[in-house]
Amino acid sequence: MAKQIAKQQIEALKKYTSAEISDTIRFMGVRDSTEGYLGYDVRCFFPDLGPMVGYAITGILDNLTPDRPARADVQRRYLESIDASPKPAVVVIKAGGHNNTRSLVFGGIMANTANALGAIGVVTDGGVRDPDDLYEIGFHTFAPGTVSAHGTGAFVNMVDTGNPITISDQLIRPGDIIFADKIGVITIPEEVIDELSVKVEELHKRESDQISFLQSSDFSLSELLSRSGLNQ
Repeated sequence: MAKQIAKQQIEALKKYTSAEISDTIRFMGVRDSTEGYLGYDVRCFFPDLGPMVGYAITGILDNLTPDRPARADVQRRYLESIDASPKPAVVVIKAGGHNNTRSLVFGGIMANTANALGAIGVVTDGGVRDPDDLYEIGFHTFAPGTVSAHGTGAFVNMVDTGNPITISDQLIRPGDIIFADKIGVITIPEEVIDELSVKVEELHKRESDQISFLQSSDFSLSELLSRSGLNQ
């Protein structure tokens, strides 16, 4: 089971952006710099809800294959996994159909169901709908766009859950710590969580000082080269 993040750790991280946290993790040297983030094909629907932090519950949903038998066992395990997950949980669903632009994997009923079980948001490479319903319950939503029709239904289209999936060319494992905001979606390695807020504050201060200098009357190219160690 994933390590439970303390509430104060979550709140501390929410003071920063996904970009700052991503850069901090890169400087900590725990993973390759090309790993741990999603591309711009997954966007934030509700920026005013602020950052989202939670544990990944994974699944695959295919609403484009007609006449496929429903998998009641998968549906049950999906719901049970949200209920059993450390909280808050984040539903991460891969579109399993042949055309992501026509795939619809999440809507108002699924959001309310997941929310009742302790999930606070969804990340998906498929479409969503009922954005007003999702926003009304404060359900963070990260997806490429909206699609009107579920095709063959909603929950009946769950074909897998509880296994690693790939969203936007990024591997997401069950229990991964997800951080997402208006900039993008990243994962946080569990082994850095205890010191991450301190490290990201150090980076935040360094970058704030640098921006203050760049915007100040003290700025000059020679001083920039000196501060950057490029004046040799």
